[in-house]
Amino acid sequence: MQRRTVGAPWDLDRFTVPHEVSTVTGASLAVKKSKFDAIGGFDAKRYPIELGDVDLCLRLRQSGWKTVFTPYAVLTHHESATRGRSNIVKRYARQRRHFPANWKGAALDDRCFHPALSLTARRTSLDH
Repeated sequence: MQRRTVGAPWDLDRFTVPHEVSTVTGASLAVKKSKFDAIGGFDAKRYPIELGDVDLCLRLRQSGWKTVFTPYAVLTHHESATRGRSNIVKRYARQRRHFPANWKGAALDDRCFHPALSLTARRTSLDH
C-alpha cells in the first residue's frame, strides 16, 4: 500500500508514519469491541452528538490503551452531514461546557498537545 503524504510545512512529516495521538475523530475511529465495552462505550448522556469521540479516546487512555494515527487509512468524511451545520454553537453549548470540566486535567497533562496552545480558542492559537 502506498503511503499518502499530507505535505503541510508544519506537520514535520509526522502524518506519514503511524504514531500515538490523544484522540481521533469518530469519523475515522476503529476500536476493539471488548475495549469499547470495557469503558462503557460512548457517553450519550453528556455527549450525544459532539465531543463523544474525544471523550471515548480519553477514557480509553485512562484505561491504559493508546490511540494511534495511521497514514494508511483513506477516508471520505462529509463533515456535519448527519447533524447539520446550522446553529452548531447554540445546539452543542451544553456539551462544550461539560468537556473542560471533565477533561481539562487530561488536556493539561497531554504529551500529544503542546502546552502553549489554547484550550479555549475556537481557532488554533497560543495562550498569552
